[in-house]
Amino acid sequence: MSKSTWFKITNAASKDEEAEISIYDVIGSWGVTAASFCAQLKAITASKINLRIHCPGGAIFEGAAIANAIERHPATVTAHIDGLAASMATVIAMSADKVCMAKNAMFMIHNPAGYVGGDAEDMRSIADLLDTLKETILNAYEQKTGKDRGDLSNMMDKETWLTAEEALEDGFIDEITEDVKAAACITGDFDLSGFLHAPSVDTATHGMPKKPTTLPEALTALEASQNRVGVLEPLTGQVSTLNAQLVTANGTITAHAGSISALTIERDTFKAERDTANGAIVTLRAEIATLKNTAKTASELAVDIVAETGAPAVSAEKNPSADAKLSGSVLLAAYEAIKDPEARTAFFAKNKAAIFAAYNSKR
Repeated sequence: MSKSTWFKITNAASKDEEAEISIYDVIGSWGVTAASFCAQLKAITASKINLRIHCPGGAIFEGAAIANAIERHPATVTAHIDGLAASMATVIAMSADKVCMAKNAMFMIHNPAGYVGGDAEDMRSIADLLDTLKETILNAYEQKTGKDRGDLSNMMDKETWLTAEEALEDGFIDEITEDVKAAACITGDFDLSGFLHAPSVDTATHGMPKKPTTLPEALTALEASQNRVGVLEPLTGQVSTLNAQLVTANGTITAHAGSISALTIERDTFKAERDTANGAIVTLRAEIATLKNTAKTASELAVDIVAETGAPAVSAEKNPSADAKLSGSVLLAAYEAIKDPEARTAFFAKNKAAIFAAYNSKR
């Protein structure tokens, strides 16, 4: 099958009709690029799309681009797994709004694989990249199925093959449909040698092209592999850079954690001191109110002192007699006995003539 015919799109221009996309080959440079698929998908204006899948998987980044394009498309997309959805093809299926699977079809998930040549650092970099890619694939499975992420990871570790009934039970699909009969548009020419636990049926490869049998085919496969390495190399650099940035960010968070804790303690201390001061203010105000309610006025105090001496409370201003002098002396004594400054001032203002007279007579 040529690169231009590995998928087919029909009814791509009518809003009133359903469009159909058939993916019946591997994904990637030996099948088709995401650019070719997405360009034709973008031209679809129909409101409904039937995505028919019989695919062993392929290149992760190409498949991710296709899945994202399907998810972004405004049409309602229903995926139909006609024969096989394996590896990256399952991620593409997860991007649909609804997933149907034929009773006689198969569904397979496994860990991503990669190939690299180089020293130990190169090997470690590709291992880190594969771990990151697995997490992105797990995101798609977890969002669709709602299963525990650890259980999904174990299924990928084991290379798990599922029947339609098992895929439905695990939540990967939404509906089981009738058996799909063989059709001319399905190649079915997939090599099983790349899989660890493939069932004995005509299913899929480990996302790899069919083994070359001629020198031209071998050269083409070698060129495709070299292209894949060229794509992976800059990505491993990006992963290393992101890891370094993450370490720096974590260090910054740790460094500021102590400062944040100290500031929090200081803030709480200030709050406690403020609350204590507020309490003291309330207490003082209550005491002032009590003193105001119980304190006698300066005039009342003077009357009490005069009464205690037995002298008549006669104003010296009106009767400058001996009694008046006595009253002035009493008033002076009363004035001197008053401790509160405000009361003394008020008492003096009211009786200043008598007080002055008594004071002068003592000189």
